[in-house]
Amino acid sequence: MAKGYSSTRTRVAMTTTIASDPATGVVTLSLTATETAALDAPARYVYDLEVTTGASVTRVIEGIINVRPNVTT
Repeated sequence: MAKGYSSTRTRVAMTTTIASDPATGVVTLSLTATETAALDAPARYVYDLEVTTGASVTRVIEGIINVRPNVTT
């Protein structure tokens, strides 16, 4: 994910997990608590998920992630 579509400064690799039965099409994208805490907040990030098969790359999903800070006590 990145802070903008053409951003080269702020890029974060998300962990990708495919369901035990890949035929379901369920994929989980995640960050650890430490990785999340290191993000700018509030901020908006963009992401995409691409699948590579041989020399072919296909974007299967894309979207926006809004990061908001926690309320501190």
